[in-house]
Amino acid sequence: MDNKLPILLFKGDESLCYGIMTEYSQQLRNALMAAGENVIYLDPKEDEVEPYIDKHYKAVIAFMENIFYMVLPNGDFVFDHFYGPKFNYWTDHPAFYYRYVQKVPKDYYILTQDRSYVKYINRYYKQLQAFYLPPGGKHIDDVMPFSERKYDLSFVGTYWPGEVENTFNKTDETTRIIMDSYLKFLMNEPDYTAEEAFEIVLEKLGAHLTDDQFAQEFSKVHRLASRGVARYFRQKIIERIVDSGITIDVFGDSWKEATFANNSNLRIHPEVTSDKISEIYNSSKMSLNVMTWHKDSITERVLDSMMAGSIALSDQTPALRENFTDGEEIVLFSLKEIERIPERIRKYLSNEEVANRGREKVLQSFSWDNCARRLLEIIDEL
Repeated sequence: MDNKLPILLFKGDESLCYGIMTEYSQQLRNALMAAGENVIYLDPKEDEVEPYIDKHYKAVIAFMENIFYMVLPNGDFVFDHFYGPKFNYWTDHPAFYYRYVQKVPKDYYILTQDRSYVKYINRYYKQLQAFYLPPGGKHIDDVMPFSERKYDLSFVGTYWPGEVENTFNKTDETTRIIMDSYLKFLMNEPDYTAEEAFEIVLEKLGAHLTDDQFAQEFSKVHRLASRGVARYFRQKIIERIVDSGITIDVFGDSWKEATFANNSNLRIHPEVTSDKISEIYNSSKMSLNVMTWHKDSITERVLDSMMAGSIALSDQTPALRENFTDGEEIVLFSLKEIERIPERIRKYLSNEEVANRGREKVLQSFSWDNCARRLLEIIDEL
């Protein structure tokens, strides 16, 4: 690898994931430049890519970006003429991108923050290779003293009704049976990945699919987990918290639609943009995270809150348990025992040492500088 080659990095779309993709791209750009890399930073909505065609790059990197699938009049992918490994960072389940992977550019790879997503891609998308790359935590220059924080417990996610989206033709008996069985299983066994649950349900119903058939069918139903059951658990968790007498501060008018919006323990504030979220973490003793069915992941919400000196309260994943010590650096809970969450909050809410140890661990192991170094290692391995 020619270390003098530039890295072409595309700005993340501000409309995706509440602006988090923009934050990812900016943080990674800064970290790569701090590591001495020559970074060309382009906005795919504003900048033309033609001047950069037929050139060599150490890497081309984008975030949940469709620009990689642009084609020339002759049918070639535009990015077949960008020479070097191309990386697309996917934060959603890989099944979401099923229709985009039937044909891909040369030297095209996927980065993701969830190890189960890596396994899924490497099994079901034969034309792709995936790499596990957790994001970094956003650095805070002026960390607020723990005792001066105005929020005890905060949550920066929006409110979504716990009802599962239903775009399926449930007048079809087979479809109705599969969907009902799948939803019931997810709600009763929330530790399984979305694909594991679907595979178990199909086996119980006597359906046996090839890998290709499974990937196709799963692409139609995976959102029942991430956009349905995950929202259901988010609602139940916060409802459980406020019903137990614990105050939680939330942000955005969407919370006014919650069935428990009139509970005095739910304090609703104006919505905040992605670049201001760390200010909320920096003002919170404890920050709640509920995974969007990322079952083996370390996400930016956890890392950003810990970097801001807030105690991260999150549903558990193997990746979190392997990298952080529960009760010492982070506070974890099981979706199968949400009734115990208030007890965990009360036990750790005023424990400044958990916040301090968590921040030190993220500074040491999960900064954006760490992320950039790991990415450069992946590039070198290729």
